[in-house]
Amino acid sequence: MIEESTVLILGAGASAPYGFPTGRGLLNQVVQQIHNEGSTLVTILRDLGFSQDHITTFAHDLDFSAQPSIDAFLESRPEFLDIGRSSIVAALIPFEDERMLRRETPNHWYEYLLNRLGTTLDEFARSQLSIITFNYDRSFEHFLSLALRARFGLSTDKTIELWKTKPVIHVYGQLGALDYVTVGGRPYAPGVDAEIIRKFKGDIRIVHEIGEEAKAVFRPAWGLIRDAGVICFLGFGYHRQNLARLSLKGSRARRFFGSSYGMGEAEIGEVGGWFKREVGKDIEGIGRWAFDILAFLRREPVLAEQQN
Repeated sequence: MIEESTVLILGAGASAPYGFPTGRGLLNQVVQQIHNEGSTLVTILRDLGFSQDHITTFAHDLDFSAQPSIDAFLESRPEFLDIGRSSIVAALIPFEDERMLRRETPNHWYEYLLNRLGTTLDEFARSQLSIITFNYDRSFEHFLSLALRARFGLSTDKTIELWKTKPVIHVYGQLGALDYVTVGGRPYAPGVDAEIIRKFKGDIRIVHEIGEEAKAVFRPAWGLIRDAGVICFLGFGYHRQNLARLSLKGSRARRFFGSSYGMGEAEIGEVGGWFKREVGKDIEGIGRWAFDILAFLRREPVLAEQQN
């Protein structure tokens, strides 16, 4: 059971074990599909009313922008917001595959985390865990629903009540609410067409600046960060703008952790320096560049030291 208030901050790498692309991978996929005029994405974008010239220009500029993600590109190119949101939803929904949430999935850190939350309903409910995610996918919430239902034989309503004790905040939006949580939401399923895109593209948020609208979205996340005892970044790219938007300096957290799978030594040093300079704390574990998230959690005392 997790007794100390713990906040996990997730980047695209956190969803990678469950089949979802990283930010760079999603950008590359969208560009490649648009270059293939017979692709499903191009067909959907045309059905949504985008002209071929607009589609082609979007793909060209996205490709040559040297941005790390579609989100970052759209922040400075608002004329592409509509087609960009549509492309994100159309490209990500096909990765919603329940089979990827089963126990045989390699590096299944969701399963590891669930077992750290306790072995009984009471322990799970009392565990102090919150999630702030920069990802659009709903894989973590859906995994919890499936696992809790199967583990304890719960009804859907009781399952939702239980996993809502573990807040999940999507600061940049999501691929629609889950249909068993919100009337009019989407099932966790890969099917996509123009009507689905039209209905749910508005759930994707592109934040240009922290104005009043963005503050309303980030304020709950700021509250969790302020009151946390432990904060851990998983699968996160540490882009300075995203870090700045989290207002980490105001946190009372006694320890910060961060995974760094695939990062280079210079990049790791820059992240460590930023935390010392801007937050006034070290970020622990950041040098474990060879560890995936599951190995990182097993090694670092993010969760283990809090067990009964």
